[in-house]
Amino acid sequence: MGGMTDSYLLDTHAVLWVLTEPTRLSDRVRPVLKKRSSDLYVSSASAWEIATKHRRGELPQADAVIGGYERHLRRAEIETIPISSEHALLAGGSSGSTETRSIGSSALPRWSRDSRGSRTMGPF
Repeated sequence: MGGMTDSYLLDTHAVLWVLTEPTRLSDRVRPVLKKRSSDLYVSSASAWEIATKHRRGELPQADAVIGGYERHLRRAEIETIPISSEHALLAGGSSGSTETRSIGSSALPRWSRDSRGSRTMGPF
């Protein structure tokens, strides 16, 4: 297998865009996500966040994603990272939204937004 593998933890927005609106991803991000040498991960907290926001009416277009979430992730070759007790305790002791704290408890680089709203990659 030789060669290095890059690993990325995608936040909820990035996962939604990969699954439903790939054109919203930047030109810099798309090739990285398509590389076979990149391992893509999503926290199980993202599924919780998508379902919660959908229930609240904040993501009305998420029906198709919710209906086949695991199948969509497999097709996109994105692996789910479960939330362990250790992650939950770490997230519970941090500031920010519950979903963001849960996602952020995994120490992998990820695509996110910087303070100006631009999508960037950086360590977490």
